[in-house]
Amino acid sequence: MSPEERREQLLDAALLLINEGGVKAVTVDAVARTAEVTRPVVYGQFEDADDILRALLDREAAAALREFEASLPPEPGSGDPGRVAARSLRVLLTAIAQNPRRWHAILLPVGISPAPVQRRHRRIRAFVLERVTAFSAWGIEQRGLDLDPELLAHNLLCWVEECGRLILTEPDAYPPERLVAFSEQMIALFFGGPAGEAGRDEPEAT
Repeated sequence: MSPEERREQLLDAALLLINEGGVKAVTVDAVARTAEVTRPVVYGQFEDADDILRALLDREAAAALREFEASLPPEPGSGDPGRVAARSLRVLLTAIAQNPRRWHAILLPVGISPAPVQRRHRRIRAFVLERVTAFSAWGIEQRGLDLDPELLAHNLLCWVEECGRLILTEPDAYPPERLVAFSEQMIALFFGGPAGEAGRDEPEAT
């Protein structure tokens, strides 16, 4: 096994541990045991458990951000804000449902995580918030609404995060379809348009 393959194997083991027991479950011993290797093998790739967590979050965040970017249209243009918003939410929530282990590491509470890991989470969220704020400003302009785009973005992001957590913690009760259907009604209140039509007939992002 190449060093790169070994590193991925160990990060996969750490991701499994986080999903089963949270960040506190990620120790050098636990990673070695889960990956069925010895401690020296783990130390050959990482300095300590915090180093494993940092590397894991970097890997999963990069993949999660690609999925987030894929949910957004390259250029909203003159499309209907409600349709664009609902379609983007549907794509993102479906990605969360399809990759629960990845998004578990991104969305679930990190208050007990090491400081470097918390800083990474804050940087990720700040980047996403910037994109959501830009979309909010565009939607407000399109609809001629008198709303604060930054506050709207904060509220939209909080809702998306909560939808993701519901999918991760109670997937049977809160499938993406249920959350999107409700969100369409809420989007209609902000951006107008009949509830249940937002997000339909909108071209797929490429």
